[in-house]
Amino acid sequence: MRWVASAIGLVVVLAIVLLGTRTASANDFFSSSPGPLAESHASLDNQSKCNDCHVDGTNAISDTKCLSCHDHQDLRTRINAGKGFHASPQVKNKRCETCHLEHKGRRFDIMGWKSQGGEKNFNHDLTGWKLNGKHAVTDCADCHKAKNKAGLKVYMNTPTLCGSSGCHADDQPHKFERKDMLRCERCHTESVWKPQKRQMDFDHNDRKDAGMPQLGSHADVACSKCHPKAVFNLPFKDPDNCSNSGCHQSAHDGHIFDSRPCEWCHSPTFKSFKQKYAKDMPFFDHSARTRFNLGAHARLPCYDCHTQKLGKSKPVSACEQCHA
Repeated sequence: MRWVASAIGLVVVLAIVLLGTRTASANDFFSSSPGPLAESHASLDNQSKCNDCHVDGTNAISDTKCLSCHDHQDLRTRINAGKGFHASPQVKNKRCETCHLEHKGRRFDIMGWKSQGGEKNFNHDLTGWKLNGKHAVTDCADCHKAKNKAGLKVYMNTPTLCGSSGCHADDQPHKFERKDMLRCERCHTESVWKPQKRQMDFDHNDRKDAGMPQLGSHADVACSKCHPKAVFNLPFKDPDNCSNSGCHQSAHDGHIFDSRPCEWCHSPTFKSFKQKYAKDMPFFDHSARTRFNLGAHARLPCYDCHTQKLGKSKPVSACEQCHA
């Protein structure tokens, strides 16, 4: 039975040794771990937190746990949607720890800039937001100003609508009343800010975009002719009534029906009366608006009676003047 007693004694000794080793390991965790965590993970630098990143007490890292922890940036959602840098061909399907190393000390670059050639050499095209013009030479910190809860700089979810938020939020010379108009890229580009783009990315004929349709001759007018000093919130009570717009002074000087809406006879889509007939002016009833009933004259072009001298004198109405 001596060998049984010896075996029991050996088991007791081993148990004491293992317990002591475990206690020593718990008391000396930081010296026995691979090294301190980065500043942003400092709250996890505790033996009880190992499995927050590692798998079942091993040194294996779980990407699922990484993405679960970073859900405040919607990183997993963006990757699944194929958006952003982490969904780019260069990064997709790589393990998180490939670029984001840990246990390298509090000041270690956990962002992984080294794997991308550094912050200044980063290929911004991989994010899906290509830098052009002035943006290509702007310092990163001028656009990326957000910080996380730990006070460290973050790069995701940087505003891209330059007018309504982000970098140019206070740069509003046009004083638009509607927030949906605060989209600088509709008229400007990153390469050419001034003068503005000739063909703008909004429909001037859409009442949701502009208060006045751009028809006929108006389509060829330079923007600055109607919008001096880049003022787009024009004070027109009725922009469809050109005689009240402040743009057109009457050439007829009150000889025709005193002061009447120009659109009774004119429209932006024609430039001459030479080929215009009464039927082409459905808003103007010649018989009702004047004291001259057209009768058979309705088949004549307006210009036969309303010549270029119309601005200075009324057309003759005596029959013998034309039918001598």
